[in-house]
Amino acid sequence: HPTVSRFHCRIRRVGHKLIIDDLASTAGTIIGDNQVESARLWGNETVRVGEAWFKLSTKSAPTSEGERVES
Repeated sequence: HPTVSRFHCRIRRVGHKLIIDDLASTAGTIIGDNQVESARLWGNETVRVGEAWFKLSTKSAPTSEGERVES
């Protein structure tokens, strides 16, 4: 999509956490209604990069530090 930068954002795993980082994109990285520079992902979020949307889902989503629930 033309509004998504070549290196727009990244999703990385830190221990049991998933973190999304905006890589200084022009159009921004948005989770729900919030533009973020960096945010923890809990699973089942809707993420917008530029004008493209995707739904993040995980087999098991963390509910709090060290606690996991199978979905």
